[in-house]
Amino acid sequence: FDEICCISGEAIDPAKNIPRAILITLLVVTSLYCAASVGLAGMVPYQDISETSGFPEGFRYRGYYWAAEITALGELTVLPLVVLVTIMAQPRLNYTMAMDGVLPPIFAEVDGKGNLRDGTKIAGAIMICIATVIPFAYLDDLISSGILVAFTITDTSVILVRRTSPRDNPYLLEQLLAGFCILSLVSGFLLRICLSNEVTEGAIHFITLVSCVFTVVVGNRIRTHCPSKRSLMQWHSNEPNADLFLTPFVPLLPLCGCFVNLYLIAQLEATGLAAIFGYVGLAIGFHFYNLHRRKQSERHHAKEPPERTLSLQVTK
Repeated sequence: FDEICCISGEAIDPAKNIPRAILITLLVVTSLYCAASVGLAGMVPYQDISETSGFPEGFRYRGYYWAAEITALGELTVLPLVVLVTIMAQPRLNYTMAMDGVLPPIFAEVDGKGNLRDGTKIAGAIMICIATVIPFAYLDDLISSGILVAFTITDTSVILVRRTSPRDNPYLLEQLLAGFCILSLVSGFLLRICLSNEVTEGAIHFITLVSCVFTVVVGNRIRTHCPSKRSLMQWHSNEPNADLFLTPFVPLLPLCGCFVNLYLIAQLEATGLAAIFGYVGLAIGFHFYNLHRRKQSERHHAKEPPERTLSLQVTK
């Protein structure tokens, strides 16, 4: 479903078809995943399920060796297809970032057939190098946590689109969202400690409770102190038949998504946490570097002599 979002620019009538495609995809994938998990747990005791080859080992456990070979062949055939589908949207994502000035212009170059040939080659070469050098055990946590960070950004973006800060405090919404994310991550760490049963001290449980309460309070302040954007809501009320999808239960639903995502990130091991924090730090540093480069470019263009602009106008 995230591939659908990345290639939504290619869709016909995206305001109608993209939300429908995402919801249908989530429903189908979740149903199949849950059904497969129930079947596997019914076949093999939970503690004996293989982490690398669940169904083939499960059929071998039950004595169905022919079924184990079929499922092993299916895994061998499907996994490369899954990888190709996963990276299919990367050139399109790079294209959009290049159009916004975040990546070099080469990623936005389109050949005569409408393909992003150079951007695809560069992205593929980088992914091959990463897959060759870095062990999958580290990539697994980094990719999973990176997806959770992306989902958290999406949830906060929905709130920023639908809500606004009050006039007397123009940055209140951004400050509350940042505080909510930090408190959610801290609460996730503390809940992990409490649920592990490794610590029985009452002080840890009390601190965890206080952190969760503060998280709820900050989320409630977003709901009560940050009003909805009038322009969007008035347009939607004046056009009741408009083909526009609005996320329901805002900001409650996106805030719950943020909390769950950050709670799952807090369950990672130390190496996974170090990798994702390093990745986010590099992304933030690159973002500020890009902003600085943009400001320098704007200053350079502002210092250009007015005669040049005048001569261009005369030539036209």
